[in-house]
Amino acid sequence: MNTTKLEIFNVARALFIQKGFKKTNISEITKEVGVAVGSFYNFYSSKEEVFLDVFLKEDQKLKKQIMTSINFDREISTVLVDLIPQLLDGMKENPILVEWYKKENFKNIIKKVGEPYMEKSNVEDVFYPFFLEIVGKWQSQGKLDSKRDREYILALFNSVAFIDIHRDEIGEKHFPRLLEDLIHFIVKGLEP
Repeated sequence: MNTTKLEIFNVARALFIQKGFKKTNISEITKEVGVAVGSFYNFYSSKEEVFLDVFLKEDQKLKKQIMTSINFDREISTVLVDLIPQLLDGMKENPILVEWYKKENFKNIIKKVGEPYMEKSNVEDVFYPFFLEIVGKWQSQGKLDSKRDREYILALFNSVAFIDIHRDEIGEKHFPRLLEDLIHFIVKGLEP
């Protein structure tokens, strides 16, 4: 990464953590870096683009941390009962990743940056291929139905994480148990 782009990235990251996405502006970022506002646009097309760059790197860091903390050789339900709450808690504890929970804001960020950015993004999602491999391993060990598409199985597991957005509607007192039960029901339904 170019030195100036890296400085912009690091300063933007610090400001997003300190002030949040909405309250951070490009002129603050460039002032702290010591470059003109126009120089920002040599590296990023918008505040949303630098935010998404920071968001994706933070997401990658969290997933790598989770990958090293979980023993994937245990019973599938046990792995998922450990993994999904770690992922959700990690997102809520990180001031950048928590923006994902602000649905309208995040949708607008994605909409403004668009698919071309996502396609050219240099952030490698190490978690997705790793987890696809784990699902394949579970299938080859006979723990999951080998006739099911691995990506579909992963989508089922991902859907459990997405219900966290509706935690308030579900009710806090039911949520932890509901999450565990859903994991167990999905795994049971995917067994050969």
